[in-house]
Amino acid sequence: MLIQFGADINAQNQCGQTPLICAASVGNYECAKILIEHGADIHVKNISEKTALQEAEKRMKTGAYAHHHEAREGCEKIAALLDNIDAAYASDNLWGERWAKLSQNSMGNGISASTGLGSQQMAEDPRLRLIRINLAKEAAKVGLAMGLSVVAINGIPAETWADADKGDVFEELDAHMSSHGGRVNWLASMAQDVYKGRRSEINLMNGLVARKGREVAIPTPYNDAVIEVMNGIDDKTLEQDEAHVDRVLNAVGR
Repeated sequence: MLIQFGADINAQNQCGQTPLICAASVGNYECAKILIEHGADIHVKNISEKTALQEAEKRMKTGAYAHHHEAREGCEKIAALLDNIDAAYASDNLWGERWAKLSQNSMGNGISASTGLGSQQMAEDPRLRLIRINLAKEAAKVGLAMGLSVVAINGIPAETWADADKGDVFEELDAHMSSHGGRVNWLASMAQDVYKGRRSEINLMNGLVARKGREVAIPTPYNDAVIEVMNGIDDKTLEQDEAHVDRVLNAVGR
């Protein structure tokens, strides 16, 4: 009824909750379906930086209805509904999903931001493929050592990335990286931050990999090297420069 009278379907309360986020968080499929059919924005985030899908997934795992079959089924229906608009699925493996996303971001954002190079350039340069494979290897090893069920990273099992030191595995990963530069020479969001003079999130991204690595006794030299360069860029003692590729390689003894 409120929609019929012109109510703002994406209105947010003091916690940033939209009607769709509220519906998703309690597994109300019918309400979510109506809201989406009337143009609700599935990408809006609340103050916890969660979308409707992410809230539904969180409730599946830890919420009040985590063990209630009917509500779980509702969450899965909402995910299927959202999948018609953008890739979505329901999961109760939140930390495994998050660590995979962190691993994927940390293998590209920092090196793109420090050098100013885009996805196609990074795919074409064997030095950058080497760095990125090792960044993903370190992140995968840390996540697995933490006991997380890390899902596929960039379409490849986390266990494969963790075995990147094996010659045949490295060749497989290198071939994969060389063929996945994208249709355009895409710049990582962190590289855009540097361009716009904003401080990067390197210490929250690669920095988290390194900190957790220390906790589980997994060395992270490639992440450490990228963090050092990006901290220099953030504090203005270094400038964005392709020469940082060799700086990183020198730091890890390559």
